[in-house]
Amino acid sequence: MAKQMIDEVHFSIVEPSAVETTKIKHHTVQYSVIGRPITIYLNNNPINISIWRFPEQLIDWHSKNLTELELELDYNEIFTNKILEEQLDGAPAEGQEYRIKYFLKTSENTGIFGEVIDEIDRYLTKFIVDYNDSGEQKQVEFFVPNSVFKYLLGYNIYDPTPWIPNTTIDPNIDQQRFVDFFSKLYDIIETFESDPVNGDPWKVLAYTKIVNRNTPTGYSQPENPFLDTLMLIKGIATPDVLEHDALYPTLVSVKLEDFYS
Repeated sequence: MAKQMIDEVHFSIVEPSAVETTKIKHHTVQYSVIGRPITIYLNNNPINISIWRFPEQLIDWHSKNLTELELELDYNEIFTNKILEEQLDGAPAEGQEYRIKYFLKTSENTGIFGEVIDEIDRYLTKFIVDYNDSGEQKQVEFFVPNSVFKYLLGYNIYDPTPWIPNTTIDPNIDQQRFVDFFSKLYDIIETFESDPVNGDPWKVLAYTKIVNRNTPTGYSQPENPFLDTLMLIKGIATPDVLEHDALYPTLVSVKLEDFYS
């Protein structure tokens, strides 16, 4: 089968004769930022936090750059015993991608492998979008990885993340940057929704990182509640943002938090 990104499926059956159709829910990347330990929560339905483990029988169950951080799994929480420093595995930590495989036991003889594929951020980064909903002013906010932050604001994604803790994009002042922001955001969402297997790999992965940074911890609903928020964000971002009638953005704000200075 075609490989799905992040934790969307990744089926690997322990007993080939016992076919399982259980689907692992989106995991929650609580922290993946310099100055904090990596913290990830695993979600499943019905909630049972005693059925997770690391597949340590696999040689490459996590990427090499995480070795010195001493990964742990306690109930449904994956975490590191050490905080993320500016250097990791002999190189700048910021922007390093990492992978962690985990295992969900679904019956006595079967289970599913899931996989975290994410990146290390320099700052915890959140966008706040002011928008007009049929005449009523509202806000929606969401966290993003630093690579997406730089991409949406027009910076080189391979350069260090600029420290701009409180900045805005006002369409009355910088209309082109405002339009570009929403065009790129819409394209990320649309790429994953339309073709998650063969679409632009960077955009597909960017989508999953956004989802996993905003997934509520331990959610029990059939669907991830953040996906409704993402649908709203896509509606706001739908081209052309300057031509909306009922749902249109009026301001973009950025909030950065530094845990290392």
